[in-house]
Amino acid sequence: MAYFRSSIGSLLNLLLLASMVSGCATTARSPNDPLEPMNREFFQFNSDLDEAILQPAAKAYRYVMPNVARKGIRNFSSNLSDAYSFASNVLQLKPTNAGQDLLRVAFNTFFGLGGLLDIASSIGIEKQNQDLGLALARWGVGSGPFLMLPFLGPTTVRDSMHNVAVLYHPLSRYVFTDWRVQTAYQSLSLLEFRVQLMDTEAALEGAMIDRYQQIRDFYLQHRAFMISGGQIDYGDTDFLDDDFDLSEDVVDADDSSSAMEEPEEIENDAKEMKNSQEPAAHLEFTENGYHEESEDIAEEEKQADSLSDKPEPGVPTDETLFRKENV
Repeated sequence: MAYFRSSIGSLLNLLLLASMVSGCATTARSPNDPLEPMNREFFQFNSDLDEAILQPAAKAYRYVMPNVARKGIRNFSSNLSDAYSFASNVLQLKPTNAGQDLLRVAFNTFFGLGGLLDIASSIGIEKQNQDLGLALARWGVGSGPFLMLPFLGPTTVRDSMHNVAVLYHPLSRYVFTDWRVQTAYQSLSLLEFRVQLMDTEAALEGAMIDRYQQIRDFYLQHRAFMISGGQIDYGDTDFLDDDFDLSEDVVDADDSSSAMEEPEEIENDAKEMKNSQEPAAHLEFTENGYHEESEDIAEEEKQADSLSDKPEPGVPTDETLFRKENV
């Protein structure tokens, strides 16, 4: 359940961007979704169930539950998901990330009232959001076809292994020994998760042409992003235009530092460029349109005009004739 909440929460935030970038997308069959007819049936079932039961219950929960209690439920669920993330990082042989997850669980459990307070984030220990599906991908296990599971939502054959582990061995079972308390916590956690999606869904309302297709495509893109460690070749994505390069304005720190030159070097380079420049071209309008002439030709024409203005020897000018008449 914790994995489902974190994945779908991130997914719907991505869909908010997707609806603005690809608002004119058309329905297309995906090679990763050979079971699309069946998946669409389950998607419609989940949508009807959500509209009939989950949404009204979530609205009532948001109305009666104080914000402090809601935040405590979110933090407690997040603390349990950190334990799953720790196990995933151990399986991926990532000791640094695993140690970070372990520190989060320790701080939030012992100093955060059993996980009701997120002390780790306040002191800069970041959340990892790893799961069993990512660990399997790390060791080369293929994703398999896309699945839309009833009650659980989008996943793949590989990622569903984490769903099975969480459903059959939830950590809340070891925290709450009474099944009634455990059921109450699971219900409140589910309602809190549903409330968090309401604002995002309101922003997406009317912007998605085919909700199933876009949720499927962006779930797969989101998982590819997680598996690659946050590195995506945006030129290969289907939902972004090829000209929309998010990385073209990003400058590497090492490259930017090496690109900085001393002021003296910059001044010398400017002088060399000035000396090596070709004569500037001027535009002259003629009957046949504009044509270019070089700066040297223009200078020669100016000199010729100045010479033509000088009087020839022995030829009286207007000024000399005026003086003779006055005398």
